[in-house]
Formats: sequence, C-alpha cells, structure tokens
Amino acid sequence: MIDLRWIVCVVILFHRIRGEATSADDFLVKGLEDIEPAYASFAGKMYAGLIPVDLLQDHEKTGGKFMFWLFVPNHQSVPDTMVLWLNGGPGCSSILGGVLLENSPVTLGPRPTGSCCLSPADPLRSNANASWTLTTTMLYLEQPTGVGFSTGGVEPQNEDDVGLDVYGFLRNFYNVFSHLQPYRLSIFGESYAGYFVPAIAHRIALENDRVQSHNQKKNSATLSSEIINLDGIGLGNGWMDATVQGPAVIDYAWWHGMIDEYTRDAFHAEWERCYGAFTNAFLQDEPWPFHTFTTPDECGIMPAILTAAGKGALPHGMAPNTYDVTTFDPYNVIAASHSTFHDFMNNPLVKKALHAPTEIEWFGCEPGQGRRRLALLDRDEPLSMVPYLARLLDRWNVRVFVYNGDLDMSVNPQGSEQLLNRMTWSGHESWKVATRGIWMTDNDTVAGYVKQHSNLTFLVVKNSGHLVPLNKPAQALNLIERYLQDSSFLDIELPSFVSPPPKSERSFDSQQKQIFSLQNQHASWREQFQWKLVQVLGAILCFLAGFLASNSWRRREYQELMTIL
Repeated sequence: MIDLRWIVCVVILFHRIRGEATSADDFLVKGLEDIEPAYASFAGKMYAGLIPVDLLQDHEKTGGKFMFWLFVPNHQSVPDTMVLWLNGGPGCSSILGGVLLENSPVTLGPRPTGSCCLSPADPLRSNANASWTLTTTMLYLEQPTGVGFSTGGVEPQNEDDVGLDVYGFLRNFYNVFSHLQPYRLSIFGESYAGYFVPAIAHRIALENDRVQSHNQKKNSATLSSEIINLDGIGLGNGWMDATVQGPAVIDYAWWHGMIDEYTRDAFHAEWERCYGAFTNAFLQDEPWPFHTFTTPDECGIMPAILTAAGKGALPHGMAPNTYDVTTFDPYNVIAASHSTFHDFMNNPLVKKALHAPTEIEWFGCEPGQGRRRLALLDRDEPLSMVPYLARLLDRWNVRVFVYNGDLDMSVNPQGSEQLLNRMTWSGHESWKVATRGIWMTDNDTVAGYVKQHSNLTFLVVKNSGHLVPLNKPAQALNLIERYLQDSSFLDIELPSFVSPPPKSERSFDSQQKQIFSLQNQHASWREQFQWKLVQVLGAILCFLAGFLASNSWRRREYQELMTIL
C-alpha cells in the first residue's frame, strides 16, 4: 500500500520548487541559439529559471525566488567541479556581470585595460576560447531579491540574511539538480560580492556542521542531500571591509597622479572625521560630495576622488574610471536603459527560453542601487568579512583565494593585502614571511604576482582592472583552472627581504632550490665583512700591543742604563 505521507511530501516539494518544474528538464533552455546565434558555439546544456529560497521546513516563508542560469559543458578540464558566480553592487545582476560581460560562453567580448569605449550597441559574441565552462560547470545567480528577475521575499538587512537566502536556494537547487551535488562547489564573487561570498560560505559551513551533529546524535548516517560539498571561495577585487579598503583608495589615487598631496591629506582628514563620527554613534551631516558612513559606499570618498580627477569637467561623456584607471570610459553602458544587455534580456523570446517572469523588466543593476548609490544594505553587517575568512581557513579548512587587478582603484590590491596581513588566524606569523613569486601563463607571459601559505592565496593580476575576466580573459581562464586543480601559482620564486619562516614551513622543489636568494647573498656578504673587520681590528690591536710593549721595554732599558751611569 502506498504511504500517503510520502505522496504529500512529494506534492509539497512539487509546488515549493517551482510550480510545474519538478526536474532539471523543466529548466532546460531551448532555442536560444535561434535568437542569438552566438549560443550555438556552446557545447553543452543550459538551464535557467526561478527556484525558491525557502526550505520546506522553514516556519516563516518569505516567498522569495532567485533567478539562476546554469551552464553544463559536455566536457570540462576539471571534472566534478562547479563554480557559483556572484556579482556585487549591491543590487547588480550576475547575469549582467558574469554571463554577458565576463566569463560565460557568450559575452560582449574582451576589453583590455585602457581601451575606449564600451557601446550600448556592441553585439554579443562567442567567448568559446576563454569561457570558464572550458574548465568547470558554471552557475550564475541573481540575488538578493529584486535584482534582475529574482522576485518576492524580503529584502536582506545584513549578511546573515544574505547567507540564509542563498543557502536555502542551494538546498532547493540540489533537490532538482541532484547529479551536481557530489561536485566540489566553489563560490566566486566580484566587487561587493566580497561581502556576499564569505557570508554564504560561512552559512553553508555552519549548516553542514548542524546536519552532521544532528545525525551523530541520532546515530544515523549523514544525509548526503543536506550536505553542500563546499571546497573553497574566490574573491575577485572583493569589497570585504569598508573601514580598511575605503581609505586605501585615497593613497591609490595619489600614487597614480589623480589627486595631489594636499587633496590626499584633505580626503584623509574627511575620512577620519566621517568614520570617527560613525564609530562614536554620532551621525553628522557631511559636506558635499561626502555622506555619513555606509558599508557599501564608505563615506563617499570614491565619488569625491573621481570629481577631483575630472568627472564632470571632460567633454563627450568622458570621466575617470574607478574600475580601470587607464581609461576615461566610465562604463556608462552597464547602467544604460537601452543597450545590448537590456534589450536581449527583455526580449520576450529570451524570457521564454530562460523561463523568466514575463511581467518583470530586467535591469543589469537594480534602479537606484549599486555600491556607489546608497540604498540596498547600506547598514550591512558585519562591517568586516575578515573574521569569516579566518574561520573558513582554520575551522573548516576551506580554501580562500583572493585576487585583484592592479589597475582597479575602487578595490585595489593594496587594500586587500592590508586586510589579509591584519587577519588573525593560525597562519598569521607564517603569512608575513610566506614565499612570494611570479605567476606565468603560456608563451612566458608574466600574468601577475602571488603569495600563498597553507589554504590562503593572494594573487595580483597585472594590467587588469576591476573586471579581470573582461580585461584579461586568457589569464582569468588560467586562474580558474589552476585554482580548481589546486595547483600552485608560484612559477618563479622571488627574493625575500624579511626574516625566513621556520624550515618546517618552507618547501621548495628542485628547480626553485637553484634560485639564489638575495637575502642569503646579503647575509653571506655581511658575514664576510664582519670576519674581515674582526681580522683588521685584531691586527690593529696586536700592533698597538706590540708598540706599547716595545716602548715599555725600551724605557726600562734606558732607566737601567741611567742608573749604571
């Protein structure tokens, strides 16, 4: 006899996941290549649509649903892996950033730093040679609610809300795409996703612990359907702590000649005044163009720098670009109401193919939102994601990979490095003196600089701005492949000028051992100099001793002679 409770459970799951969608096939994208021929170049399957964020056992239902776009290649160079990609804002779509601009099989095409200009009419084209789907399965997610096609639910107030919503989505996602659950999941994000990604990974790790603890108490095997196989996180030009990365843009702008020294000092003074008022719970009005402190936008230092560097003073819509300091293309196309992005995603045929809601007008960034526009998550907490990174590293042994384009002012490498250097974790002392080196790609190309210790890696991508896959697609593909293979980025070791770490914490292959350490050369020179100095001083002392002894002997002889006479 059929158990009626099982039927009820199935019916509930049927409705909670997505109305009529009960299997992966219900989300299959069909006919998109007929609308945009470039999609014919993707060798694999695409899935898209809305999946709820509420879990079946939730007592309080929000009704929120997140829009996703999944690319499953027929072949991937690193098997059994999947990357969840998130863009930031907050309030900007991962379909805009990840899919249409950066690392999916079809994008707007590469844009080297310094180039001008992105046009609203630029067509989509195949990205077959640089798509991250060459390496892994890619899942793009529009969140929080209200972004892109994601709808319903409650707008998050902090990162705990963000983590819970995405965790709920993932659990429901794996209920549909159960064949992907064994895959190693890495969560990558860009810009304000530097807050999202650690919060989501932290929530996943906590929930995995809770599930395992519950099953141990029940003396039962872990329910694999409730465990998310989290492997690591990647933060690309990630905004992780406004209190450190906010003022870092001031010095970066000065180093690059965008402001002078007096303006730099004035901005630092404003920062101290603004952030000081925030820490003392005194919300004062700040003079234009500054404002009271917020987590996404600090004190408005960045807009002030752009104004001081020429925004509003240049012809033809040109302006300094906070994401690429080598161009005066301000990337206005990203927020354009009529562009290739906007028109494509609002095409009724595209909406139908992607199983997207027909009644919602899609915007790349939620109108009025964005990291520099003050609204969504403006009082986001916690202020810093660094403690979350430390817990992921130490408590759960999750790999943390931080990378920055060196031409991005808004989230520059110096600010990211300062955060990592100040982080309190088990590897803190060893990180200070960890081996630093050069990352190379094909054809002996210097791709950047790397520092790594244990499960923490920090990578600086040369000649790239904020959007690494857009500016440096070949390097970005090498980046994601090495990360997923857990391969070292340290191709050429650089000399060190700091005290060496304990021998037990250093490891060199035979090739690296042949590289001379400038530190050792200097140490050898100092030892030789010190020995020579000792020899010279010894000779001088011997001479003086002999001279004095000789004089003393001669005085005694003279005195004896005078006595005789």
